[in-house]
Amino acid sequence: PRLNILYVITRGFSKYKQKYIFNCLLYIYDIIFIRETWFINYIELFKNPHLLASTPIKEKRGTGYNNGIMCFINPLLKENVSILQVTEYYIILKIFNKNIMAVYFPPSLSSMQFKKVFQLFILLI
Repeated sequence: PRLNILYVITRGFSKYKQKYIFNCLLYIYDIIFIRETWFINYIELFKNPHLLASTPIKEKRGTGYNNGIMCFINPLLKENVSILQVTEYYIILKIFNKNIMAVYFPPSLSSMQFKKVFQLFILLI
């Protein structure tokens, strides 16, 4: 089957952006990867039934929390997905026998870390 996938940089995943994505886009797109979701109430967001996976949440001194990538899925497809791997830099999932990877390389990533992650991509193809 054909999948519609969206990868978006939100620069903060405010209530307004959450409402728009969950009420509109989640029924147009099958899978939505959201990058740079900082400054949100993660406890509430983790209760959302559309959340499939999230890279680890980190507390930033004095500014709240930050996160690399969150993955939301159309509820009609959730039973067809398995999560293969989640790390600080990527989420890999499998749906309909296809691997899908969402990646975020922060500016602070060292060349050695980049090389390790990049080598994994080659192994997954």
